[in-house]
Amino acid sequence: MERTEEALRERVRETPLSERLTTCEKYIASMCAERRPPKMTIPLQHYDEDFYIYTTLADAQATIADLQGQVEAAQEWLSLCQHELGSVRIDRAILQQRVAQLEQERDAFESHAIDLQADHARVLGLVQALPVAGLPVEHARSDDFVVLQANGEWMVHTYNYWAKFATEEEARAYIALLEYRASLPAQPAQGGAVSKPVTTCNRHSDCDAADEKARAKGALNADHCHDDCCSECFGN
Repeated sequence: MERTEEALRERVRETPLSERLTTCEKYIASMCAERRPPKMTIPLQHYDEDFYIYTTLADAQATIADLQGQVEAAQEWLSLCQHELGSVRIDRAILQQRVAQLEQERDAFESHAIDLQADHARVLGLVQALPVAGLPVEHARSDDFVVLQANGEWMVHTYNYWAKFATEEEARAYIALLEYRASLPAQPAQGGAVSKPVTTCNRHSDCDAADEKARAKGALNADHCHDDCCSECFGN
């Protein structure tokens, strides 16, 4: 019996639900107009009004319940999406704040870099204003700068420069400063010419000029002497 009824329900369901609902409306309207119960047959047939109406309404209820479940699931998904969207907006706001912070840090760094460049230019100008002490590179020696202590003072001595300091640390720091000054390229003098310091030794007031004269005579260089204790230059 159950198999027969299920087969009859499948016959009813061959018609779309919307059409069956319209047919049910007509059946009910006819029963009300004629003041009669639904038409039935024995044995049961799929077109019997009571069976047709019951099957159609049951299918409609199941369809409504399924759609309501889908709506609830869609609402849950929408709520989740709205929550995720809120999180994304919060994350975006945080990222925007971070970007703004990084831009401020960049601007501050660029400003600081400009200040450092200006400070470097000022310090470089002060260093370049120092005298060029020590021998030229081609005549440099390990003892260009001599640090001496006398009467509680420290002295920095070279062949064309000397200075006094209170401590050895100050003296050696100043030597490092002078060595850095000597390593800088020559600066253009007023009028665009490059000012080159005149180098001297015990035997020449201008070592470069003496070298030129010597090369003109076929020698490699002039005979220079930078020995502060040279007996040939200063006698016994």
